[in-house]
Amino acid sequence: MLSLWKYNLIGNSFNHICCVYTNNYPQIPTVVKIINILRNLIDRYKNSYYVAIMVNNVTDITNIANNKTKKGISSDMNFLKEKITQVGMSQKELAQKLQKNIVTVNRWVNYERQITPENAIEIAKILKCDPAAILFPPKKLNSIQLHSYTDDSFMVKDLTKRYYQNVVIPGGFYTPETKAVKFYKIGSQHHEEILLFERVGTKNDYEGFHEDSLNKVCYLEPNAKMAKQGCAPIIAIVKINETTLNYTLDLLHPKTQKPFNEKSIGINPDWIKVSAPRKMIFSPKFNTNI
Repeated sequence: MLSLWKYNLIGNSFNHICCVYTNNYPQIPTVVKIINILRNLIDRYKNSYYVAIMVNNVTDITNIANNKTKKGISSDMNFLKEKITQVGMSQKELAQKLQKNIVTVNRWVNYERQITPENAIEIAKILKCDPAAILFPPKKLNSIQLHSYTDDSFMVKDLTKRYYQNVVIPGGFYTPETKAVKFYKIGSQHHEEILLFERVGTKNDYEGFHEDSLNKVCYLEPNAKMAKQGCAPIIAIVKINETTLNYTLDLLHPKTQKPFNEKSIGINPDWIKVSAPRKMIFSPKFNTNI
């Protein structure tokens, strides 16, 4: 901007000089001619400067738009990749049936080029699917299989296998470590609500009791030794027992906030195989992710 200001100043100065020479020294037309030529050159430079700025700005905007487009199409073509795998067709075979270059099909599959509506229709005919599914693939939903239920007792029981069901988890709450338990009590306002708990660790190697469980409603599983003695998974509030010399816990009923029984008072934290704090409760019928 500083250089442009300088040239504006020079241009204005020449305009002033031109007026002076024309009014006071009309006998020197050659000087006037030279001044006009210089003034035209400066004007031309100024116009070039503005054009250069405009071109650079447009280029930047175009690059930003292209980058957004590339990022935006990546999730819109998973359906094509899944579908050709499902029907057992290779990219080369699809390219031949479409009479397209294999490179084009590969770019569609690898999210490098967007599929036009015309091409989507032709692909759908070959793959025997809805072209809308290619252009607007269904959103993938995170779901887990529900195996457990509870009731007012808050003892966790296993469902019969035929009653297993897949539950779609609300956005932002799914992890592979999520444990789902269905509350089943006809007549209760909480009937058929799903309770989600977050286990710490990985499958078959979940962490036992941890201090993040304290003063929270948790899903708890006993270790193998305690399971043999008749202990079963429960949902309970975990509290520190302050009456014992050793570090022990009390497991309280979530509604009454009193111990379940004598065995749930002053328990050893090592007896707990899984301690998963509750992270949310939802009703599947009101889940907007579905």
